[in-house]
This record gives sequence, C-alpha cells and structure tokens, in this order.
Amino acid sequence: FLHRAASNLKQLIDGLLAYSRSESVLRSEKSIWDIQELKQELLSLFPSCEDKKTEIQFHSSITNLKVNKTALLQVLINLVANAIKYT
Repeated sequence: FLHRAASNLKQLIDGLLAYSRSESVLRSEKSIWDIQELKQELLSLFPSCEDKKTEIQFHSSITNLKVNKTALLQVLINLVANAIKYT
C-alpha cells in the first residue's frame, strides 16, 4: 500500500513539475530532426518490451520534423510507457 501511495504521489509531483515547465517548453526553440533518429532514440529507451513480448511499431511518411525534440520525446515516451503498462 505504501509503495503504491508513494508512486502515486511521485506521479502527481512529476505532473505538476511538467505542467510548470510546459509554457517554457512551448516557447523554446525548435530544430529540424530526422524522424528515423527520433524513432531509434525512442525505441532504445524501451528494451524491456522484449520481456513482455511487446512490439513497438513506428510508421510515418514524414522524414523530417521541426520540433522541440525534448518535448516530443517526452510525449512519445509517455504514450509508449502507458501503452506497455496497460497492455
């Protein structure tokens, strides 16, 4: 019970911190990134997918994106982590 409560509290704090940074992230400078580079970086963060027999597929006709790489990776990491967690 305590472990779960501590984990929930940590998620709430992380969410508040992310929210407080969101305005500065939206205003930060964007760069052009190769979509394959972003894909490889994202996939390298989830080696545990093999343990769950989960496959991450990444399909895109876009080759380059002008984005804040850190912000985009945060969103993608969150989506993939939630998908793995609730699968």
